[in-house]
Amino acid sequence: MASTFEREALHLFRKQFAAGQASTVENRTFLAMVTNNRVSYAIDDGVVRNVLAAARTDPSRGPAPAVVATDLLANSIPFDQSFSHHAIAEKRVLEVELSRAPYQRIAQDYLLAQSSVHSGGILLAPLVKCRDILLLGAYPTEAGDVLAHLITSTRNEMKEYISTTQAMVRLPVIRGPECWTEPLIPLAT
Repeated sequence: MASTFEREALHLFRKQFAAGQASTVENRTFLAMVTNNRVSYAIDDGVVRNVLAAARTDPSRGPAPAVVATDLLANSIPFDQSFSHHAIAEKRVLEVELSRAPYQRIAQDYLLAQSSVHSGGILLAPLVKCRDILLLGAYPTEAGDVLAHLITSTRNEMKEYISTTQAMVRLPVIRGPECWTEPLIPLAT
């Protein structure tokens, strides 16, 4: 399900963690992608493992870990009803409180899955707005100070990657009557 674009973007993002104290929160740090006015998580094998592990240790013992992973990673929400929209519009790191999710009425499974994975607060940092894609970093609130400089240093590298890559971007999954027939789209030049 993961596209080459996602795997490469996640690799660039994670590369920043190897050098410092941030390696302790790497498994709780995610990339959000905005494509076609939908927000979804960038995925690769590592993200799937991290989501499954977080769901297994969720104290609320909600849905089975596989259900949490499916609801979160094989789903998307409308950009205009997301925290990502607010972070991009305000051009700043946004503290996310899931209990106030603007999409709670339309994407309850997605929100429950997020709550299982993101115990505690989340910071959402705009990284790159380039071509027809937006990338944001999502990470634990307690890691804000440690990750602040990493987020800043990764922006240029991510922008360079997005502006030069030929990798295809996965279309967001939209549950409901609207279906897509093509699984990947090229980035607009």
